[in-house]
Amino acid sequence: MVKKSDIERRKYVRLDLKTKVKFQVLKGHRGSKPLLTKTPGISRNTSVEGICFASVKKLVPKTKLNLEVFLPHNPKPLHLKGEVKWSQAIVRQRKGKQTFDTGVKLFSIDKRDENMFIVFVCAKMSERLSRFLYY
Repeated sequence: MVKKSDIERRKYVRLDLKTKVKFQVLKGHRGSKPLLTKTPGISRNTSVEGICFASVKKLVPKTKLNLEVFLPHNPKPLHLKGEVKWSQAIVRQRKGKQTFDTGVKLFSIDKRDENMFIVFVCAKMSERLSRFLYY
């Protein structure tokens, strides 16, 4: 019998993606102090509607962010907007600093970046599926 906790609740498959991310709290948001500078992070995984990344900043749920996600082999980042759903401390520390994993639900992508994002996700999905189709 399958436990309710074992059932995948996500609508879209997560793709493992370790790449550079920069984020900034949107101006005028009450949940957190606006960050004047962009804070770096490293993505852990992404999907069509969300991203998880690690950084040295703990973010408050419902905080709205501007995100730059650097896809492999592309010097120009994707420009996204999203809302923090959760942020939790990671057990290990990075260079003596506490690190946090943060989950963000995406709600907007710059029109100029839509095609690049769709092509990237489709290519990754095709790669992933080909492991099962061609043996």
